[in-house]
Parts: sequence; C-alpha cells; structure tokens
Amino acid sequence: MGLILHKGATALNHDELAGVATPEGTETWRPLGHSDFVGVVEREMSAAGLSVVSREFGIWKDGARFFGILRLAPSGAEAHGGYGAVVGLRNSNDRAFAAGLCMGSQVFVCDNLAFSNEVVIHRQHTKGLLRDLPRLVSAGLSRLVVARQRMGERIGTYRVTTASDAQAHDFFVRCVDRQVLPVTQLPAALHEWRKPRHTEFEPRTVWSLFNAVTEVIKGSNVEALPRRTEALHGLADQFSGMVIA
Repeated sequence: MGLILHKGATALNHDELAGVATPEGTETWRPLGHSDFVGVVEREMSAAGLSVVSREFGIWKDGARFFGILRLAPSGAEAHGGYGAVVGLRNSNDRAFAAGLCMGSQVFVCDNLAFSNEVVIHRQHTKGLLRDLPRLVSAGLSRLVVARQRMGERIGTYRVTTASDAQAHDFFVRCVDRQVLPVTQLPAALHEWRKPRHTEFEPRTVWSLFNAVTEVIKGSNVEALPRRTEALHGLADQFSGMVIA
C-alpha cells in the first residue's frame, strides 16, 4: 500500500468516503466534504487528460481530516524508470489546514512515495466554495502537470549522479537537520544504503540515497509526508548539482 497511514487513521474506499459526515457550517465557515473534493479533482483531472488508475484514501481525527492518493497512468519515461506519478489530496474540516494538492512519485519496486510540489487551494471555507472549487482545482492541476515533467527530470538526474559513502553520511545528517529523518531512524537509513533490500538501489547514486530515506520514512505520519519528502527532494537536488547548496 502506497498510502501507509499513521496510528489512529482509517483506510477506506471511495464509497465509504462518501459516507463520512461533513460538519454543519456557519454563516462564515463552510466545510468541504472530502468526497466532494475528490469528485471535483477527478472531474478536472479527466478534463485535463489525466487518467486515474487507482485510489487510496484515509481519514483520521474522527473523519475531520483526509488524505488521498490518486495514481496516474504512467508515461513511457516513468514506466521505463520504474516509477509512476501520483497526486496527493488533503482536506480538513477542523480548520487544521486548507484543502490542497501535491504532485509526487511512487517507486514500483518498493511502493515508496515522495512529494515534490504542493498546491494549497487558496480559498476560504466560505459561501460559494463549491462554486469556485473547480476553477481553483483546474489552476492547481495546471501547475502540477508542469511539476510532473520537472519530477521526471529530477529523478533522471538522481539516477546518473554518483555518491560516495562520505557523501551519503553527510546526506543523512542533513536529512536529520531538516527534519526529514528522525535521528532514531538514522541507523535504518544507513543500513538501507549499505545493504539495500532492493537490487534496483545497489548502484551508488543519489537515487539510491533518496530511496534509502523514503524506505525508512514511508510508515510515518501521513500529514507530514509531503513536507518531509519535499525537503528530501531539495537535498537530493543539492547533492545532484541541480541547485547551489
């Protein structure tokens, strides 16, 4: 399962998600039903020519918070590279965070998820939200389509950039500094680098480094996963020479 939910969360299917109650709103606050949000996103994705091949949904906080994964039909480059594109969705009806979308990747061999771009729906939960939502989602998806292309370029660079053990050690320490990797999980990440459980990550590259970390953190708090993996991408970009450290 690509969407590994943290303690206290509940996995559910599309029909079950539709049964999750949306709280009553007020004159100034209009909560957004999780199923309604998914419906708008999928309709706009279809209009943009994006094909969803599978879905995973999870809720927590008594249904107030939602996170979902929509897997896209892989492009030729993605399938050849052993990964696929996913779109992450999140929504909260306890005012914890805004509705949003994020583009990510899922590695086929290990089901690791990593998000590289986030689009928050900048619209208050007020009257007219459902009217405005399709336009906002459409604009967000346009940005994510560009991010998908960028993601492929990133991963291609990671694959051809070699990394020494000394660089790997520095990489993991920086992951701790940036709160990507808890210090208690540092030994596990080092083990994944030194003795990767998947042969695909035996080459000594930044891609293998990246997946050593995602293998370790994939069972962590799903709320924090987009932030953590976006920071991880930033580090991998630096170690690949894509940006100046």
